[in-house]
Amino acid sequence: MGVSTFQLRVLGGFALEGPSGAQVPPLPQRRAKAVLAVLAVCGDLGSTRERLLALLWPESDEAHSRHGLRDALLAIRHTLGPGAVRSVGDLVRLDPTVVGSDVRSFLQALGSGQHADAVRGYGGPLLEGFHVDDAPEFERWLDGERARLAREYGEALERLATAAARAGAWEEAVGWWGRAVEHDPLNSHLVLQQVQALAAIGDRANAIRAADVHARRLRAELDLEPDREVLAKIDAIRRGELPAPRDGVPRFPSGGPADRPQTAEVIRADLAPQATPSGDTTSTAARRPLVPLAVRRHPLAAFGTTALIGVLCGVLLLSAFRRSAKVHWAREQAMPQLRQLVDSGYWEAAYQLALRATAVIPGDSLLTSLLRRVATPVRIRSAPAGARVYRRPYAATDTAWQYLGTTPVDSVWLPGVWSVPGFWAPTSYSRVKLEKPGYRALETAFTPFLPDTFVLDDGHTFPPGMVWVSGGVFGVDLPQLDHLAPIRLADFFIDVHEVTNREYKHFVETGGYQQRVWWTYSFSLDGRRLSWEVAMARFKDKTGQPGPATWEAGDYPPEQADYPVTGVSWYEAAAYAKFVGKELPTIWHWSRAAGTSASAAIVPASNIAGNGPARVGAYPGVGPFGTYDMAGNAREWCWNETAGQRYILGGGWNDLSYAFNNAYTQPPFDRSPTNGFRLVTYNPADSNLAAAKRPVHAVFRDYTKERPVPDRIFEIYRRLYDYDRTPLRAEVEERDTNAADWVRERISFDAAYGHERVIAYLFLPKRGHAPYQTLVYFPGSFAIFARSLVTADLATFDFILKSGRALMAPVYKSTYERRHDLPSHIPNVTNLYKDHVIMWAKDLRRSTDYLETRPDINTKKLAYYGVSWGGGLGGLMPAVEPRFRAVVLYIAGLRFQKPQPEVDPFNFLPHIKMPVLMLNGRYDQYFPLETSARPMFRWLGPAQKRQVISDDGHIVPRLQLIKETLDWLDRYLGAVK
Repeated sequence: MGVSTFQLRVLGGFALEGPSGAQVPPLPQRRAKAVLAVLAVCGDLGSTRERLLALLWPESDEAHSRHGLRDALLAIRHTLGPGAVRSVGDLVRLDPTVVGSDVRSFLQALGSGQHADAVRGYGGPLLEGFHVDDAPEFERWLDGERARLAREYGEALERLATAAARAGAWEEAVGWWGRAVEHDPLNSHLVLQQVQALAAIGDRANAIRAADVHARRLRAELDLEPDREVLAKIDAIRRGELPAPRDGVPRFPSGGPADRPQTAEVIRADLAPQATPSGDTTSTAARRPLVPLAVRRHPLAAFGTTALIGVLCGVLLLSAFRRSAKVHWAREQAMPQLRQLVDSGYWEAAYQLALRATAVIPGDSLLTSLLRRVATPVRIRSAPAGARVYRRPYAATDTAWQYLGTTPVDSVWLPGVWSVPGFWAPTSYSRVKLEKPGYRALETAFTPFLPDTFVLDDGHTFPPGMVWVSGGVFGVDLPQLDHLAPIRLADFFIDVHEVTNREYKHFVETGGYQQRVWWTYSFSLDGRRLSWEVAMARFKDKTGQPGPATWEAGDYPPEQADYPVTGVSWYEAAAYAKFVGKELPTIWHWSRAAGTSASAAIVPASNIAGNGPARVGAYPGVGPFGTYDMAGNAREWCWNETAGQRYILGGGWNDLSYAFNNAYTQPPFDRSPTNGFRLVTYNPADSNLAAAKRPVHAVFRDYTKERPVPDRIFEIYRRLYDYDRTPLRAEVEERDTNAADWVRERISFDAAYGHERVIAYLFLPKRGHAPYQTLVYFPGSFAIFARSLVTADLATFDFILKSGRALMAPVYKSTYERRHDLPSHIPNVTNLYKDHVIMWAKDLRRSTDYLETRPDINTKKLAYYGVSWGGGLGGLMPAVEPRFRAVVLYIAGLRFQKPQPEVDPFNFLPHIKMPVLMLNGRYDQYFPLETSARPMFRWLGPAQKRQVISDDGHIVPRLQLIKETLDWLDRYLGAVK
């Protein structure tokens, strides 16, 4: 890549230079500068428009905020040229050939290991002195990115200093440690290293001065005494016990002969536990004396041996000092910072810091508990074994790979946590790469739902251009099809890429359209059977020649040989599959390979909602088995039929982002310019293939066309949720005060149906004062499978308790300790499901009845808090319980499966009157934004409602969840005193 036309400097402030350093007219808007800076930091991945709107126009309505962003982008393009900012659908990024930036150069230097170049390019804190009024989200983003880049700069300085010290270049090390201390002056670990380096070159005066400056700064700024190790080190230097000659290593402290080791063997034995492959003692040293025997026996060798003893013991003392400083850093600095990063939702930074600290204090229980909040130990194996395993953040394709080990890797920490058994919450998506000589490298999107063994391709075992996909028992992970029963299927192979124009042309050129042998499926159009001749007449290109609808004169567009073939019908895709001896995938096989559970990572890295098709593999959106472009580029025909149509999955370049999670169907003759395909090879012994190939009915509800029932019908439905207010006969069965921030009570009371007892957990805050504002909680669907609410993930509501509010968590019918006969949370038309919804509502209302008996609960300030499953049912529950004053729905939307109308949340939405906050992920694979979440929000009844959308999947960043929820509760329940 050549030199960029413009240079943007955001490290140390904001500056923009033209060619040869020429002055550029200033951007007229401060927010335009902010947009430019955000895009520079985002690099090649860019940012979505929605993300920019959330950062810089959070309080404006949608029309005004989009107008503001449009003006900002126009101002940038007017100043820097129309090509400065590239747009692909919702994604916006800087063109690096037009606008270069110091932050891009800085990160690229780090990624390539050029730490000195990176340090030279770091001009100071990100956007130092820059701020945008009324944009708190931007300020939070800026704080986080500023801290991340500063941390990267500090670590680069440490690497340079450490490398210089190991090479014995102490003068150079002094300079690097000095800059590191200047960057982070309160870091005692860095000061220790600086003092050590100064002592090594004999500069005792500056060593003492550096420690004194550090001590004064600690006392003045933090009211703390300096680290004891620093004080001990300086005292030793003051007493002359650590002379530091210019030979590069401090000598052993002076003393009598009895104070010194008598032989080199003794010294070697002492140093053996410290030995490392890159250290001063090696396996060779362990096999022979450090000093030759003849020299040690000669009387004139005594002086030289004593000097050697001093040098070696000085090395040991250095190692002890360094170890002590690292332990202090890990416990006193890293762990508090790690806790803050985790609480703020900076998962990747937290993960990296936790790994560094764990390397220093691997057995520390507190550190392990913090690490478990952001990562999980996993096992990675390969067939064959001996593959080197690497990891990097999914979105950071320009960063260096981190080496994890060589297979079999029995336990390595990767970002993501099990909120409860079976429910995975990704904290930071990962790419994992396996490399072994003689085998093709495999890169995947990591997900814990895969087998822990990856099968590698030696170039002869796999069909060409295909990857292996593990079998097992699995369903279809798409919202309109997740009601389908899982099927046990065998391992199979699938194309890495979509079938390309180049590949398809061979079929055309060899007479594929003229040979009936490849066209073995009967042609049907609008219920009518067509002859082969009539059908083939429809399969022409733009000029009437046989071929895809996007071709001309029997050929694909110029320079698009390696683009996906598009403009093909299902019949053409099936004929080509016959021609090459493969098959179209069933929806089960396609879903297994695609990895839609990682939509939040895969979709932004794919060619979806774009301007046109791209070369296969050009986008970095890799799936869990090594496939590319399963999200976007071309829609992909699948085998299964439904009502005369065929499934075509994944979305194409001109579809919206939710299409990756959409069970889309089209007539098999459809030849839209987005229609393409990829193929599979099955295990012929798989006995369940016929079940996977059967016709499948997809459920879908178009909420733009449906209307809720009239008010008079709703009133009939609402009465189903009424009950007799019989005595509760409540009991507090257990009271647990062990938690730091709350007291947990286990309560039971009579249900409003049958002769059952409802269990509920009431969490009372240890902060604040009674009577408490209280939220009534409805959990995610894991409640149907988990054994107890006590063992569930508390991270969805612990912050509410820390804010001084109480939380009531009923154990609803057939959940947790009351698990019974409900097989699934997915809506259906059975009476079993209908009865359960009514019982859940009565459990919720009965719990509210109980709260009214408690003098420590403010029943005038109650709120509903639904998470995922509880978020979706939040379209119904507040409509039948009028005592709530506010509603928070964390990940919510409308389901596509239709229940009986009296338990359908869609019919209840307009009758919710209290203020509602909805928090959604743009790439949610369960509640797609455009077809599920936004329709739910539009039909909600209250005038006071707010929807917050983050660039995530079925999750919202913790910091955003906390801020938005507490702000909403403060606004409508009142601030907690």
